[in-house]
Amino acid sequence: MNLQEYASYDGLGLAKLVKTKQVTPQELTKLALQGIEKVNPSTAWETIRRICSMERL
Repeated sequence: MNLQEYASYDGLGLAKLVKTKQVTPQELTKLALQGIEKVNPSTAWETIRRICSMERL
């Protein structure tokens, strides 16, 4: 999946892709971060830091 294809789905569509094992949650996270970086690079690192801190919970 590429960023353009990712952007064409809503949350439920992405969930269905994960449920049917067409993509992994990790792949979707990577694409989301690519989108954030493309739109606003200055917030990308803050977003990554927050995701990493959530993984520790």
